[in-house]
Amino acid sequence: MHKPDCVTWKDYKIQKMGVYLGLSQKMTHLLLYVYRPFQAIELFVSLLIVFYRFFYCIIIKLFLNKEPIDADLLSIGEGFARHSELLKKASIKDNDVVVITVPFVSKKVYKDTRHVCVLSYISYLDITTALVWSVRLMFYMNKRYKRFDIFMRYYSSFEFFLAFIYSRKVDKKYTFLFFSTYTRWAYLNGGLTNRKIFLQHGYLSGKWRLVKKIGRVDYGFYINEDQRIICEKMLFETPASYEYLEGLKFTLFPSTGKISVLLIGNNNNSAIEEKILLTLSRNPSLLLYVKPHPDFKNKSFYDNMRTRCNFVLLGKDDYPQVQYVFSYNSTLATQYEDAGVTVHRYVDIDFDEQLVRISKMSGKQNEV
Repeated sequence: MHKPDCVTWKDYKIQKMGVYLGLSQKMTHLLLYVYRPFQAIELFVSLLIVFYRFFYCIIIKLFLNKEPIDADLLSIGEGFARHSELLKKASIKDNDVVVITVPFVSKKVYKDTRHVCVLSYISYLDITTALVWSVRLMFYMNKRYKRFDIFMRYYSSFEFFLAFIYSRKVDKKYTFLFFSTYTRWAYLNGGLTNRKIFLQHGYLSGKWRLVKKIGRVDYGFYINEDQRIICEKMLFETPASYEYLEGLKFTLFPSTGKISVLLIGNNNNSAIEEKILLTLSRNPSLLLYVKPHPDFKNKSFYDNMRTRCNFVLLGKDDYPQVQYVFSYNSTLATQYEDAGVTVHRYVDIDFDEQLVRISKMSGKQNEV
């Protein structure tokens, strides 16, 4: 099969999506070939999906009762359960928050949290309004941007409009928590007139700006002072009261006498991670840890790498105390840096030089 050229922005996004989903290069190319002729009917398919979701919500609502919300803190549209650790750093208990779940937004993240469905608090007319808005949006986007973007995901506007309609009707006595920095849910929460608390999840470089800021918050929990300044400048219309999230707590303390190194993984950096692992694993004086991203889907990548080099694959709650960290611009890298650990980021000018230097180190581990 001839490799298709990445000739449009749409092709580029499909190839990036393949990487994110953990597809092999061959499968990504196949996806690109299949998608190109599919473009002619993508709007039609999107409409079918939206109408299916509309009727599904109508039916589900028939069996829902409006439940009382016995909490002052709410969260909507966010992957709440995956941020449980972040709540602990802000001294907020999971049980103090009720999640307003939205149909077709992954429910697995709400498994261990208190939650109620947004459909219990909006009317059938509201659901129909969300349908109309979603259809109008798809036709508008299809007319204006069809040549440049992938429209299959615009059917997801339906559930966003369900959440948006609820957010405009909710009682003002509730306070909303949110974690996103520049997703659609960040804009939804930023535009609320209720009191809002922002907990920073994700490192911001500050090297770019949003066309429109996400809105206003009343209280912020930030990674550190530098990140607070960047967030306030990039995201919010006005500064808010704030404090800093609790720092990193180590859970593993290497005692092998080797030099300890941590690689922080990410969905889109397989090539550079492979280079780092192969380079460092040649040195028996190094104890190499790998911390996969919580959302990493291509688990076979690390299984394959473990047949080629030696490293310790960490779990979700494992945070070893190490001497060196290699990472993309991640929140965890910043937390290690704040804890006094030397961090080398992929964007650093001397990154390759430092990688080679550490790969040639010998001797016992110093106290950290």
